[in-house]
Amino acid sequence: MTTITSKANQHIQFAKDISRGKEKGYALLEGAKLCRDALAAGITPLKAFVTEGAPIPTALLDDETTFVINDALSRFISDTETPQGVFLVVPALDKNENSDRIVKSGKILILDGVQEPGNAGTLLRTAAAFGASVVLSTGSANPNSGKFIRASAGAVLTTPVIRAELAPIIGALKQNGCKVYAAMLDDKAKPLCDVTPEKKVAVVIGSEGKGVSAAVAAMCDTVYIPISGVQSLNAATAGGIIMYSLFSNRKRN
Repeated sequence: MTTITSKANQHIQFAKDISRGKEKGYALLEGAKLCRDALAAGITPLKAFVTEGAPIPTALLDDETTFVINDALSRFISDTETPQGVFLVVPALDKNENSDRIVKSGKILILDGVQEPGNAGTLLRTAAAFGASVVLSTGSANPNSGKFIRASAGAVLTTPVIRAELAPIIGALKQNGCKVYAAMLDDKAKPLCDVTPEKKVAVVIGSEGKGVSAAVAAMCDTVYIPISGVQSLNAATAGGIIMYSLFSNRKRN
């Protein structure tokens, strides 16, 4: 393992740019557990950074792509206030080769303009709990960002996920016999309690500010959650309720 002490080092600058979202095509994983989970999932790291005394995963010991850094550099490349001193640079977690697999799967969560990475990561984590794949619109949060990865509790490591224009994806899903529901606050939408789960189903969740876009909603059946006492639910809560109703292993048509 090579020791690095300068912020100007090219490897440190590369990691910092990934953390800032300036370097595309990569993700920076942080924390011993998340890094161990990535290695267990078969993800091959391109680089690793560890501080002395940090709980280093065994697979990284004496590896030529593992660099020892000090606490100051750990704080420099981290996007958290209290870094754990273990980092992996890995290929981007959203992969285009997942497209066919997602289109042919039976449960899909689609996020339309959900820009807040905490909400988006939480929604992906919930989708993963039901065995669903995830499609993010190009205007949704970046699944390679640290906040998104942490909000997903690492589920993004093993969940098929892509970022794509939604119209072609929804069209392909419908051609494959998938029923696509958009969550809407609309009088014309169907109450969730009246929707019968299908064998193949996709759920579209929009941003809290704008909801599902009109162009996407026009391609879908619409559904709403009957509530009282409040005007609306946040995206993560609404998505969780709808996914439980439509993705859980109840009797399907």
